[in-house]
Amino acid sequence: MKDAVPAATMAPPPSSPPKTRGSLFRRYVLLFSSIVGGAFLSYGPNLDAMFGRAAFHVDKTLKGALPGALPIEQPTRFELVLNLKAARALEIDVPSTFLVSADEVIA
Repeated sequence: MKDAVPAATMAPPPSSPPKTRGSLFRRYVLLFSSIVGGAFLSYGPNLDAMFGRAAFHVDKTLKGALPGALPIEQPTRFELVLNLKAARALEIDVPSTFLVSADEVIA
């Protein structure tokens, strides 16, 4: 019979998934699917704008610019998505000013 590995010597599971290619897209899909799946709200960068800026960097790089010379950019456009069905289930009254400021409202 093989000796079992003591639990103290086993590595703990990672707290977040490793950053890999396409993880931003997967994160967006997870955020949006969690909103559709029942989360109350989501606030984060507008990925359409971020992909547009990524295309700008690809274009500059293909035209001969050094990638290290291109500026690092932070997101400038954010979006707020509300799920009113989840709000009703949680018995949360959402103020009309909050509804007006939301980019997308899921009824």
